[in-house]
Amino acid sequence: MSPQLGQLGAHETRHDGAAAARFVGRDEPHRPGRISLLRKGEPRQPRQPQHRRDHAASQECSAFSHDLLPAVSGIAVSPQHRPGAVHLAKKSAHFLRPAIFDNLRSSYATRIRIMERGIVATRYGHIHFRRGGAAQPRAVVISHISQQSSALMIELVEALAPKVQAIALDYPSCGMSDHVAQQPAIEDYASCVVAVMSHLGLERATALGEATGAFVSAELAAAHPDRIERAILVNCPYYPEKSVHERAHAPLRDRLRPADPSGFPLTRTLDFVLEQDPAHAPANANQSWMDRINVAQMEAGRNRWQPLQALGAYDLLARLPALRAPVHFIMGEQFHYRKDLDALASHAKRATTEVIAGARFCVTWSHAAHIASRTIQLMEL
Repeated sequence: MSPQLGQLGAHETRHDGAAAARFVGRDEPHRPGRISLLRKGEPRQPRQPQHRRDHAASQECSAFSHDLLPAVSGIAVSPQHRPGAVHLAKKSAHFLRPAIFDNLRSSYATRIRIMERGIVATRYGHIHFRRGGAAQPRAVVISHISQQSSALMIELVEALAPKVQAIALDYPSCGMSDHVAQQPAIEDYASCVVAVMSHLGLERATALGEATGAFVSAELAAAHPDRIERAILVNCPYYPEKSVHERAHAPLRDRLRPADPSGFPLTRTLDFVLEQDPAHAPANANQSWMDRINVAQMEAGRNRWQPLQALGAYDLLARLPALRAPVHFIMGEQFHYRKDLDALASHAKRATTEVIAGARFCVTWSHAAHIASRTIQLMEL
């Protein structure tokens, strides 16, 4: 079993030479879409009509489209999409559901959710994205925090989708995107965003990102003024000199982001993060958030420090004056750079600022509805 796949929950069977078992793609009467196991010699149950099985499968896919992170093994080229995109095959997607995301079921199973997943070939390898609201004419491209992935942007994409098209991607070496051996720069992450936009036929978009993603969004607006109509920078760090970045992140490498002797990340508990590193946790952190953080760490592996190194090498304060598009800074009230918000905004020519009361870090997750509402409001100006 792949270490990325994790557990398959109560229906996991280990092929250890004991009683042979095999997966059967059949719905159980009490839980549509559940994977069933038959041991040799066990009688089959009557199959449901095809239309009922297809309906159950489609519901399972829509309710758990975000749960298929590293577990999806079946991907297929979808002819209705632009050439070059690889899209997750819905017919097989419901056969794989990692138990690590079972806690999300109660939150999402009550409504049908459609979130497209795609992979775009770029010079950095294949870049994975999530998209909601594909039929909407206006678009937002979303860049994630260091050592995270687009899985932490699911709630934000959902909140935006009724009004605008929302696309959240994974940087190289993050999430489900290909890994790269060479250290990327913030400019490289911005190029990946533009590549996804071009693939999806988007001429212009609003750039939105948090922390490292705020740097990426700023670079997008500076380097591609013809493609980016505005930038929304959430919890943007303020580094007046390089030593500030180095001091701020030294504890992360020292003890707050543990690894095994080979450098591969170790998982952390929610209690550990809230006790040892609350500054990098949302004010309302829960197990769903923690699970997705741990999965993102495993997906990035030993390359998890790449975005943080790119962050430290980028001179944001020298780049902000080049932005011709309007820039809106949003910070959580408890974010550790809140004290520097005015100084940060002074470097941009067309800047506005906002503070969210009670918020801290990962605001795009913890206050997704607020961020979406403000983004839509700004896009309508």
